[in-house]
Amino acid sequence: PQDSQQIEQKSKGMAPPNTGLAVGLNKGHIVTKKELAPRPSDRKGVIFHSFYRLLITVLDFGL
Repeated sequence: PQDSQQIEQKSKGMAPPNTGLAVGLNKGHIVTKKELAPRPSDRKGVIFHSFYRLLITVLDFGL
């Protein structure tokens, strides 16, 4: 029989937490996720979009 926590995790589509054991589906060391800095390519669309809107406004194109 499965306990209610495992059933909830399956219904949410989440993976069960790592166990720290050497065998099984979630084997291996328990580690914390490293917080990465945003990449420059993540801002590319925002910069382009704001520049594009400014250009459209200045040139007075109706869009």
